[in-house]
Amino acid sequence: MEFVTKRVLGSTFVSKICLHRHKKIFCVYGRRNAYIMNYVLEQLQKFLDEDVREEFLCCTFCDSKNKTFLILGGERGILKVIDLNLGSFYIALKGHGGPIIDMLHNEIRPNVVFSASSDTTIRMWDIHRVCTLAIFGGLAGHEDVVLSIDMSADGNYLVSSGTDNSIKVWSIPNITDKFTAKDTSSVLGKYHFVNSEFSRADIPIKINYPIFNSQVLHKAYINCVKFFGNVIISKNISKRLAIVKFKGNYEIYKNSVDSDVIILKEYKFKEKLIHKFTIFGSKLVIFDEKGNCHIINLSSYEEPIQTVHVDNVKDASLINDLLFVVSNNNEVLCYSIN
Repeated sequence: MEFVTKRVLGSTFVSKICLHRHKKIFCVYGRRNAYIMNYVLEQLQKFLDEDVREEFLCCTFCDSKNKTFLILGGERGILKVIDLNLGSFYIALKGHGGPIIDMLHNEIRPNVVFSASSDTTIRMWDIHRVCTLAIFGGLAGHEDVVLSIDMSADGNYLVSSGTDNSIKVWSIPNITDKFTAKDTSSVLGKYHFVNSEFSRADIPIKINYPIFNSQVLHKAYINCVKFFGNVIISKNISKRLAIVKFKGNYEIYKNSVDSDVIILKEYKFKEKLIHKFTIFGSKLVIFDEKGNCHIINLSSYEEPIQTVHVDNVKDASLINDLLFVVSNNNEVLCYSIN
């Protein structure tokens, strides 16, 4: 792995990074500041939230209606959507009862954003209709803070984890606003969820039960979880990373809340790991708190290869052969992974 370049952001505190998966831009953010930068680390835009009590904890990009949006969430429990084409505030999405810890967007559902909160729920939002489409949680949902979420490659499933030490997989409702033959006299139209129909009065849909649940994988908070093809990769707040699939099925999605899992591989590190890992292609990259970078080849589940050392690493994100790192010294660094 080779060093490419770095940028120091002066006295402004930044601690996290989010990459746009198709355009060569990314956001680094911390407290109530957010910077849009390109791959050569030029600053393109800067945003400062007017609420002095805000602290951004997560963000994502969303491309919809020929525009690119930046969506930020944090301590105030509000999703703040910024139109990057105009460089101005677009809308605010309110509904969570606590801080927003994680969020995601997938181009399969261009108008939809998911957010995870300390209020124990996950929300599915439509940023153009400015509403919550579905709420994941309740009777069999998370019992405490939801720390991490991810979507399967086909866009049909959501995986979540949190401080209740559990991993849950949810079926995502297929909600549209197309009119049906039964609905020609109605102005409101129908939403569709699998084989059922819901009027707009039924939105948001309450989803109380995941299709899979496990509390046996980790004995500590699970602060990062991601799909990788047909398996789930998770890490806890300590030194352990696990790769699992559902018991008895090659397909990951087994319709049972109390299913067991098969551990395909687990990694135990010498040092405590930072809050999340990053995946692109078949490479997984994770830093420990000492600043050591570990790379895992997910196509073979080989042992981690330790590469560079970066002091005070706060976050990292990988795309193609480029690894972008944010340090506690307000530095943004770029490395090339061969």
